[in-house]
Amino acid sequence: MTTPEKSKVAETLAEFRGNYVYNLLDENVRRFNAQVPTLVQWDDHQTRNNWFPGRILADDDRYKVVKSCDLLAARGKQAFLEYTPMRFNPNDPERIYRSPRVERRYANSI
Repeated sequence: MTTPEKSKVAETLAEFRGNYVYNLLDENVRRFNAQVPTLVQWDDHQTRNNWFPGRILADDDRYKVVKSCDLLAARGKQAFLEYTPMRFNPNDPERIYRSPRVERRYANSI
């Protein structure tokens, strides 16, 4: 099954959100998410593989509406923050880089 948002590369905020919604259509994924804590990582694949700030995708015909990696990254980041459960930093609510705390009882075994 493919949804309209998943049938092409994500360009709009709705399409980036649709990538997360698509995964939640699977009952097994929802059950896993309900039972298992996860550490998530936002990486370049959330926007486009090997993108960099300021890059324009002039040579990639899959992108019909948005060619700016900066705009794609901003939309991808917003969808990531909306669909990924994590504690927000009140001083920087868009911060995505964090260091997970390790409980003391496990610290000696790492």
